[in-house]
Amino acid sequence: MRISTLQFHLRGVNSILDQQYAANKTQLHIASGKRVMTPSDDPVAATRILNINKEISKVEQYKTNGQFADYRLSLEDTTIDAVQNSLLRIRNLVINGSNDALPHESRVAISSEVKLRMDEIMGLANTRDGSGEYIFAGFDGNNKPFSRNSSGDLTYTGDQGVRFVNLSSSVKIALNDSGFDVFNDIKNGNGSFVTNSSDSNSGSGVISSGSIISSTSYIEDSYTITISEPSYGNKEYAVTDSLGNVIVANEPFESGKSMIFNGVNVQITGDPDAGDEFSVTPSERQSIFTTLESITTALEEGDNISRRNKLNNTLQDLDLAMNHISEVRSSIGARMNAVEVESDVHDDFILYLKSNLSQLEDLDIVKAASDLSRQAISLEAAQASFVKLQQLSIFK
Repeated sequence: MRISTLQFHLRGVNSILDQQYAANKTQLHIASGKRVMTPSDDPVAATRILNINKEISKVEQYKTNGQFADYRLSLEDTTIDAVQNSLLRIRNLVINGSNDALPHESRVAISSEVKLRMDEIMGLANTRDGSGEYIFAGFDGNNKPFSRNSSGDLTYTGDQGVRFVNLSSSVKIALNDSGFDVFNDIKNGNGSFVTNSSDSNSGSGVISSGSIISSTSYIEDSYTITISEPSYGNKEYAVTDSLGNVIVANEPFESGKSMIFNGVNVQITGDPDAGDEFSVTPSERQSIFTTLESITTALEEGDNISRRNKLNNTLQDLDLAMNHISEVRSSIGARMNAVEVESDVHDDFILYLKSNLSQLEDLDIVKAASDLSRQAISLEAAQASFVKLQQLSIFK
């Protein structure tokens, strides 16, 4: 076999280029600190690295979702806390205003403060987030949820939409509560029924908010309690349902004594007159603002007995509203805890994934430096041999 001078030359050049390529590649690996820079470096590891990076990206997005959820829920929690403080102040005002010895002018002044607190709560109900969206407007975050119409009545113009965000592939939470759910969807009375006295009553009877003896015995209906006096000094009461059927007939009346019928337990205190009527009707949904407006009306009432009955009712409504607000805040707290728990899980999982990633793609610097030194020696040898080969010809 004959080898030409050109073949000697090409082989020498190719050997130098191969050694330069190997040394340059090792230098790139050392500079990046990565063992796998292209799929050809390690096809199996490259596939696993790609999958791990995708998983890390997905988990980091879940963490971003959680951070946004925490911001929105924290803002709502702060707002609800302020609402609770305002309602507590109003409750104290109602108790003060229930004192019959208080002059009418003082109760009117208390009513004025209640109105200011109601405007304060309406402002809180119209709270915006950092992007300018109303947090209690449901899906319609660009429009003010609570406002007064032309008649001065406070209305809710948002919707009942609730936005959700994924904290993981299997966990999602609500980012918001609609204004309807927070401020409007509240039962009045004691949560089961509402007691009231007729405006035409002439006696001093005051009916309690009442209670249910047991849920199984309670029959939901509208009842009327009527006071009679068949003989002087001997008062009785009768109870009829919404159809006029007599439920209780001619029972002796005693101030403060329990009247029990169809699972209902109420008391009437004071001295009602014959013909006075009291009602027990099923609870309905009522907004906080309706309750507050009823409070201001009751405080400005001139008649002591009528005012006492109305304040008793509105105080019961206010307590239910405060309980409802507390439940909303508890729900927010539970969701914030869920965000924190998921965030901790994500942090641990990302650390685990990055540890695996490091094992797959990180370079062994000591070995790489040794390889580079060896490759440099090989390159120098190839260059030296090429110089000597260049001097040879067929005549030498």
